[in-house]
Amino acid sequence: MNTPTNIRSLPKPATKTATRPEPPAAPVSSNLQKPATEGHVQLQFQVPADVRRAVKSHAAERDVSMSELFLKMWEQYRASNV
Repeated sequence: MNTPTNIRSLPKPATKTATRPEPPAAPVSSNLQKPATEGHVQLQFQVPADVRRAVKSHAAERDVSMSELFLKMWEQYRASNV
């Protein structure tokens, strides 16, 4: 049978002293330049559900992806709003 233990009579656990690693000898500067992005990245924004359905069906009717349709719309927008 377990007997109740007085918590105050228990020894305190040993404390660990955290040691920090030494800093690098020379400053690291290669992480300050952002590399040029290549390929495709995800672009997220909210649109009403009916607009999404309309865009998706418009792209499907023309046998293009929604990404291709967006790129065509973006290029046309940029050309007319310079």
